[in-house]
Amino acid sequence: ATPQEAYDFVLSNARAELSNWSVTLTYGDDYSWSITAVTLDISASLENVVAEAINEAYAIGRVGTIIDAYDEVFALKHEPRYIYTSEVTKSDAHIDALLNEIKTTVDVQAQDAVWEFMPERQNPIVVTEETYGKSLDIVALKEEVMRLVNDMEPGTIEIVPDVVEPAIVAEDITSSIVQLSS
Repeated sequence: ATPQEAYDFVLSNARAELSNWSVTLTYGDDYSWSITAVTLDISASLENVVAEAINEAYAIGRVGTIIDAYDEVFALKHEPRYIYTSEVTKSDAHIDALLNEIKTTVDVQAQDAVWEFMPERQNPIVVTEETYGKSLDIVALKEEVMRLVNDMEPGTIEIVPDVVEPAIVAEDITSSIVQLSS
């Protein structure tokens, strides 16, 4: 095979493998986001790395004297040489943008419990319960995502945000209310 045929074959197989690769981020039953090879913008880098690997493989037995070339090719019978295309650069710019989008979807602000005085009611103090919030730690999530991305390992990551407690809960309000007279 010519170097161009080898390049076309390896690049085609690498692209086919990458087209089946993805990392999926899920949040509850309603939200799902995918990171693919396109998200990582690796196309140009993949082409360069495959070209370098093919050139390295094609140079085996073609450099130096005839004796050097023979020794190099003969050594392959006993110990094959592996050339890897693992140095493909992956852009995390799209991942950062995606994680910020996910954070916007997931984050919910905590709401303090509040009370109102309504003298027309039999029980004039009405307490509205607090609401717990949610906050996504995108630094930790990115580390988890990049572990899969760097190993090109497919997978699913379930997003679990941190709970944000309100400053005032209903129990704080009700425990401080004392009936002085009736």
